[in-house]
Order: sequence, then structure tokens, then C-alpha cells
Amino acid sequence: MRGCVDASHAPSFSSSSPETTQVVIHRDVYPCCILLYLTLPACYHAPLPSTKGIIAGGRRLEGVQGDDKTSTNTARNLSATTKMIVITEKELTLLAGAGGLALYAGKQGPKCPFHRMLFAASNLVLLGGGVYVLWRSWSQSPPAFWCSLQTVRKKSRERLRGGKKARGEDAKHQDARVAAVLDLVRPNIWELEPYRCARDDYSEGILLDANENSFGSALPPEDRVLELERYPDPYQQPLKEKIAVFRNVRPEQIFVGVGSDEAIDLIMRVFCEPGRDQILVTPPTYGMYKVSAKTNDVGIVAVPLTPEFAVRVPEVLQAVAVSPRVKVIFLCSPGNPTAKLVPLEVVEQVLQGASGCMVVVDEAYVDFANANAVSACQLVEKYPNCLVLQTLSKAFGLAGIRCGMAIGHPAVIQVLNNVKAPYNVSQLTSHMAHKVFTAENLAVLQQNVSDILKEKTRVVEALQGLPAVKKIHSSDTNFILFEVPRAQEIYRDMAEAGVVARFRGHELHCKDCIRLTIGQAHENDTFLDLFKKTTEKYLGKYT
Repeated sequence: MRGCVDASHAPSFSSSSPETTQVVIHRDVYPCCILLYLTLPACYHAPLPSTKGIIAGGRRLEGVQGDDKTSTNTARNLSATTKMIVITEKELTLLAGAGGLALYAGKQGPKCPFHRMLFAASNLVLLGGGVYVLWRSWSQSPPAFWCSLQTVRKKSRERLRGGKKARGEDAKHQDARVAAVLDLVRPNIWELEPYRCARDDYSEGILLDANENSFGSALPPEDRVLELERYPDPYQQPLKEKIAVFRNVRPEQIFVGVGSDEAIDLIMRVFCEPGRDQILVTPPTYGMYKVSAKTNDVGIVAVPLTPEFAVRVPEVLQAVAVSPRVKVIFLCSPGNPTAKLVPLEVVEQVLQGASGCMVVVDEAYVDFANANAVSACQLVEKYPNCLVLQTLSKAFGLAGIRCGMAIGHPAVIQVLNNVKAPYNVSQLTSHMAHKVFTAENLAVLQQNVSDILKEKTRVVEALQGLPAVKKIHSSDTNFILFEVPRAQEIYRDMAEAGVVARFRGHELHCKDCIRLTIGQAHENDTFLDLFKKTTEKYLGKYT
């Protein structure tokens, strides 16, 4: 059985090779290795703990307990999430027992009919058990499974021939990081059986499986081109492929949802135990983090930004060390309402120092940042605990369709897919999102961003010339935050006159501040004229 190799040679499921499959076999179950060696050209085995639980990648998932059905569900979810072939402890015990009997009967020789029957029965159990474990992994994602199988076959042959060395320390370290991230997932999330909708199985042919209205919608004929009587693609794979090209990531690293707000809520539900765990925020920041935390009964640890809106990295890491129940850190970059980009090196410092937490970088406004700005998307390969939120609502100008995405390690994205609603992205949303990623429309996007930034420069210069404006914060977004005395009264007066900005004076470090979205040239002119008149009304002509 030279096909069995040591755990140190087991294939990686790191972000650099996400399709790799691991076959996990107990070191002492020698006959099981025989079966799976015949089933697959490679049999990888690793020492497993004797404690009960789910066995995956040579390690036990802490906190996973339950009945046989729960263990099976957990193994199914793990198989889909980690792209490993996963064996529950009960299945492992059964295969070990059958293997032991087969070995015993085989040693007794072929003369005794009882031993021949025992040998045949044991091998049938081994064969059936092995086929079932493989089938369960295949049923979750057939294309990924076969791709992974080819990877394992290739690697096993190379190792058997002595053609390649074992994985390096970096790959081992990456595996440990992925494992640590998966340990953050709530145990009950592993135990759930994801809802399997009709479109998971078939999307073409005569579809009579989803109780849809086959006679079509009640819309006029000219509006029926999208076949809205049918459910949409539950995973939006074609859309993910277009986003992947635009963001220079891989489709399996993308979750698509209803704006970025759905992802924020899912992240808390996946990683935070209600009434026990916490998130960390850096106020002033986006208010939905707090709303989602309260909704999910998750505690909030606040580490305020500096008055210049910089992240206090030592204080953030200290807060995580003091509060071990912090599971998720939210960094808004560029910030809302701060309009300030968090430098990539600062994000990386937090990722490195808080490796036991998910670090969520909310980049709703990143396309407005300066040309030298780099998205945190480039960090998801290196840091499995990094999740980047983006949206089509801002620079893409598609706030009305509510489409956002989370970008991260494939194992984390798979967990989000397991928990999300079956058809969370509508056909209308998907249709419009597809359109925006054509070369022609992306050119329009870039032109719009350029025009907005030019208008922002003009508005800032105009505000700087008004004595009432005390401070204008630097901006990496399509809005500016500025300070003016009696800001709330000025804001209300202007809103009643038909020009609506946003009063942010209740936020930390934002006393007497108004947040202004950059509009079209004529809208900005109207705002500036009315703002000048209103400030003179409340503050006098010369302040």
C-alpha cells in the first residue's frame, strides 16, 4: 500500500489551489486504504483524534456534536465547503470494522466457507461505504469534484514516482489559517442541511418541478422577454464570472446578494453566536453594522477612529485580545461618513494581528478612490479571514437593482451560499447587472466617475471660498463631509426648500457636519447658491 502517504504530503485546500480534494483516512484503518486506493489512484491518510466528531482534513471540528443525521448533514456541508471528501466518525468506524473483518477472513485462507462469506460480505460493506462517501462529495458539486479528483490523481502519481517534494511551510501555514477560519463558523451552521431548490438540479427542458406558473406572467407580451415566471439562477454563476474578470478574482471567491447589506447580515449569522459573540466597529462608520448586530443579538465593541478618521490599529488589536468573543471586525474603506480610504497596509496589519477574527473590508465607494488606491480584493488569496464587500449601487449607478457582493476565500463563500435564501437575487437584478459589465458600459462607468471627481473638485473649491465653512475633510468618495456652524438648522432649511443633503452632526468627530453627495453640475450649482443664502440667513454675511 505504497499509495498511502503521510499527512505532511496531503494536498492543500488553500486559496492558491482551491479545487484540491483531500481523501481523509485513519492511519490505522489499513484495509480501508486498500479500498480507496482501488477507488482512487491516490489514498491520503492522516492521524485523526480519537474524540468523536466530524473528521475533515485530518482534524476534528470542535463543537460539532449531534445525532447521525446531524453528522451526515455536517459532513455534506463540509464536503461542499472545503472541497474535501469528508468521513463522519460513524462511517469511519464501520469501514474500519469491515476492513478488519476482511483482513482477518483473508488471512484464514479460502478453504473455509464461513471465512469466504465473511471476506465477501466485508468487502461489499467496504465497497458500498466508499462509494457512498464519494457520492456524497460528488453530489454537492460535480464539476468541482471531478476537477479535484484529477488534481489528486496527478499529485499522487508525481509523489509515487518521487517527482515532487512535499508542500512547503507556507502552504502548511495557509492550510492552518483556512482551518482556523472554518472554526469560527457557528457549529449549528455546519449542522444545517442547506435548502436544495429546483434550479440546483435542472434549469433546462420541460420544467414542471418548481410549482411555477407555466402559462407565464400577467405582464403584456412585450414585457415577457425575461421569462419572469421562472425562478432565477440561485448562484448567479454567469454574473460571478463577469465580476471576477472586472475585479481580478475567481468566480468561486464571489458571493452575490441583495446589496452588501445582505452579506453583512449573513456574516453575523454565520460567525456570531447570538447573545454571546461580538463584532468590532470603528466609529464613525456605516450604521448598518450596528443595526444588524442588534437584530442578531450580537454585542458591539467600538474602537473610535482618530479625529482625522484614521484606524487605531494597536487599540483594535488590544480590544480583540481583551474581548475573545469578538468574531468579526468591520473596516469601512472608504468610510461612511468619513469619506476616507483605509490604507491597504493598515488593513493588512489588522488581518495579521487579528487572525482569529473575520476582517470585513466594506468597499462600497472604492471605485471613487484615487488612481493609486488598491482594493483589498488582492488580500483574499493571502488571508482566508479577509472578506471584501462591494456593490453596484455607487459608482455603477445601479442602486435601484440592489446588487452587491462579498469576495473572500472559497470555503467562506460556500458557507454564505449554504445559509442564504434560495433565490436571493432576482431575474431583473441579474439581467441589469449583466448589462453593465460590457466593454461599452464599463467605459461609461469610468467616464461618470471621472466627471463626478471633477465636479467634486469644483464644489470643494467653492465651499473653501465661503467663510461659513470651517473645515472640509479630505474625500476618497463621491461625497464630501464639511463643518459649518448651526449645521442642523441649515440642513433642515435647505431640505424644506428642496435641496437635500445629510446632517451627520450626531456622529463621533462630526460635530456640525453636513455630508454632501456630488450631483450633476446644475444640481451642485443650485446647492451652492442656496447654501450661501442659507448660511447668510443663520450666520450673517460675514462669519
